[in-house]
Amino acid sequence: MNQELIYRLKTAAGYQKKAIQALFPEQVRGHLEVIESEWKQMMLELLAEHWKDDGKQEEHAACKEAQEKNNSSKTHKVEIG
Repeated sequence: MNQELIYRLKTAAGYQKKAIQALFPEQVRGHLEVIESEWKQMMLELLAEHWKDDGKQEEHAACKEAQEKNNSSKTHKVEIG
């Protein structure tokens, strides 16, 4: 996408937000802004948690791979009895 199109899309989104806010009484607009900021924070927290979990899964996979390498050495445990 070119920069002008992105700018126009952002401008249109801003106008849509203002149009929706205009539908509500003045007292409700403050609440809408709070709800919007809380929603953004929740989404950021969820994304951060998701990225953190992905990193843990990669670490677990690396640990399992290292353990399998160590277990596949030339010597094997033999149980007698």
